[in-house]
Order: sequence, then structure tokens, then C-alpha cells
Amino acid sequence: MRAPESISSSPYVVELDPPPGASIPLRSYITKAQKVLQQFVDVLGRPDMAKPVPEPEPPPPAPVLDGSSGATAAAYAATHDTLQTHSAAWQLAHPEVDSSVRRTRTISGEALKEVKEHIEGLKDALRAGGVLMMVSYPTPAIPAPRLSPSMERPLAMLTYRTMVRVASVVSFAAMAALVSDLKYPEIPDPSPELVPPPTPPKPEKWTEPPKTFEV
Repeated sequence: MRAPESISSSPYVVELDPPPGASIPLRSYITKAQKVLQQFVDVLGRPDMAKPVPEPEPPPPAPVLDGSSGATAAAYAATHDTLQTHSAAWQLAHPEVDSSVRRTRTISGEALKEVKEHIEGLKDALRAGGVLMMVSYPTPAIPAPRLSPSMERPLAMLTYRTMVRVASVVSFAAMAALVSDLKYPEIPDPSPELVPPPTPPKPEKWTEPPKTFEV
């Protein structure tokens, strides 16, 4: 559990619960991942990261009707002027809408949305591992055994990939916000018990040598 002051200053509190039956190495790795992910999230809470999202390129000018004259050209010009007038009038009448959108859409806010999606996906996977154990061993009187290596290894690799993805999102956001004085946490590797064993090479298919015939 994090200190209350650190929770209040963070835009999002990361809480990862190891699934029931998780081994000590997996529990330890999930705890490390929670701390690392929280450090990345805290970067997005810095005031200098709350910069407006860069404005998109302005749309190209309206096409001009070449070769038109008379009533066609006059109608086109009148329609174009009317649209511009209504657009400008609407923006003047509702300045709070445009300013509110610009104020709420910040680089850190957009990055935090993507970070949350990655972390919530990991939390769903960890919960699914626990549900699978409860379904396999529903009787409370029987202590649930630990998760099998075939179940823990994918969870460990997903935890690792989530940290990598979150690190990528935060680093790109920092680049967009022109913030360079950042020190990112080191992403830990899973312990050897949580790494899938290497796939043994397939044995070469034996082929019978061609028969020779004596003359």
C-alpha cells in the first residue's frame, strides 16, 4: 500500500493483485511491476507534462471551381462565404466549448488513457488466473495448490510486456511535451522460474540413403 500523500499526487494509482495460488517468484515479480508501473504513471502527473495536445494541420483550402463563370461561380462564392460566416459566428458565440476542449486534452491526459488500458488488461488477466484456480478447486476446505508453471509463465510475460508498453507510451508523451529531464525506472526481467524453457530443436528427419546395386 502506498502512502496517502503519494496517492493524492498521482493521476492514477496502480494496484496489481497476484492471483490465488501464485508462487513466491510470481508474487514478487508482480509487486516489482506495480512499483515500476506506478513510477511511470507518476511521470504523467508532472505539471510540465500537462501541455495541450499539438494542433493538427489545418485542412486544405476549399477547392476553387476552375473554368466556372456566371451563376455557377457566384453561387459557389456565396455558399463558401456563408459557411465561413456561420463557422466564425459559432466560435464567437461558444468560446467556452473550444477553450474547454483545448484545456482538457493534454499530452499527459491522452497518454494516461492508453496507459490505463494496458494496466487494466493486465489486471483482468491476473484476475482470470485466480478465477481459473477457484473453478478448479472450489472446495474451501482443500487448500488450493500453486499455479502451474504453464499458467504462471504467460502471466509473467504479460506483466513484462505491459511494463514495456507503458514505458513506450510515457517516453513518447515526454518527447511530445518536450520534457527531457526524466529518469525512468528500470524494467525488471522475470526470474528464471518464470521464463519458458527454450524450445528443443526438432530432430532431423532421417532419410534412407539411396541403394546401390552391384553390377
